[in-house]
Amino acid sequence: MPNHVTNIVEANPVVINAMLNDDGFVDFKVINPMPDDLSINGASGFYGDAETAAKLMCREKLSESHFFARLEASNRREANALNMTDESFEQFVCMMRNKRKHGFYHSMDFARNVWGTKWGAYNSSKESDNKVSFETAWSHPFPALKSLSQKFPNEEITVNYADEDTGSNCGYYTIKNGEIIVESIAPSWNEQTDEEKRKWTEFAFKLNHPDSNPREYGYNENWEYDESLES
Repeated sequence: MPNHVTNIVEANPVVINAMLNDDGFVDFKVINPMPDDLSINGASGFYGDAETAAKLMCREKLSESHFFARLEASNRREANALNMTDESFEQFVCMMRNKRKHGFYHSMDFARNVWGTKWGAYNSSKESDNKVSFETAWSHPFPALKSLSQKFPNEEITVNYADEDTGSNCGYYTIKNGEIIVESIAPSWNEQTDEEKRKWTEFAFKLNHPDSNPREYGYNENWEYDESLES
């Protein structure tokens, strides 16, 4: 299960409506359409060895993380199309075709790079004519909202977001024509001072649980977790 990130977007109703599909839900495909033929032979998932071989053939850069770069390099050294199952090999061929045609290996590769999150938006709700809320998996979809902003260069879009991991991966900003004009983003939890931890814990909690009592979740009046308070 992913961490769910709550996102709240406020803007001119024209901008808000440009985020919604025909059913009235936030849909990144409306902002940045995904090619219909990016699926992997109709499969809902994909084989890791197929993707590894495809990235090897395309000379994809290794991760910036030293740990993941070593893992990826090791996997690529072991990659061998002759050892793949028939299903995995067919996916490998499909990924290569997708990369040549669209620049992405599969739909999730597109989503991560173009929308900035693993999947699309879900649990969408239109709060008012100028406000919507929705959730995303693991990360805030900044690339999708930047594209939206560029479609309405004269409009300001205000965004607040918070991970369910309270106090981490959260913040707020205002964007206009694809450029950030106001911004305050939480540092990683381990890099936050005690004061910052209190600030961002309060921010994230109120965004994710606007009608809840923090004491019921174990937070005291200083927004510090106290196990004895949790009900």
